[in-house]
Amino acid sequence: MRGIILCAIFGVISASAVASTEPFNWRDWAKRPSIIKRIGALAQSELAKAGHGPGPSSACQPVECPESRDRCKFSPEKNKEVVLDFYSQVFVLRNFSVVDAYYDPDILQHNPYIGDGKKPFMEYIVTSKVVPFQIFRPVADCDLVYLHVKTEDDRNKPLAIVDIFRLDCGTIVEHWDVAQEIPGKSANPRAMF
Repeated sequence: MRGIILCAIFGVISASAVASTEPFNWRDWAKRPSIIKRIGALAQSELAKAGHGPGPSSACQPVECPESRDRCKFSPEKNKEVVLDFYSQVFVLRNFSVVDAYYDPDILQHNPYIGDGKKPFMEYIVTSKVVPFQIFRPVADCDLVYLHVKTEDDRNKPLAIVDIFRLDCGTIVEHWDVAQEIPGKSANPRAMF
């Protein structure tokens, strides 16, 4: 809800700034005591022009899951739970017996180093070195689950990975990933995680 409100507020402020002939100054705008009243009036005016009734623009509304390919229409939270359990069992605990329960035999693989199907994944994971994994920011969006992961490569160099999984009826049917080495020194003061 907070995101919807902020989206509407910033949309109205931006529209107001663009429509104004005066230079726009955020500090001056924020000091005005009637800011909420002005935002409300501008929002109603802009929405009326766009043919919307009262309330935030549809562009700021949460989107329902589009027609996903998930035949069972599992909830995003259920899909996230499946992927987190899979990751924990296979990558952390090295319990490869669960792969049959989570991985579709014909999984589509977008990692250029692993072929399609369960067998190439099993060959890869069984021979891979045991490395630590720490999951940050698991996000589910309809039938997709995204994980931001900190791990190491086979030379013990730290890596940042984003894994993306598509699920169908609680089974992983497609996978993408990107990996980036974590440098010893950063050009900015923020950590990668």
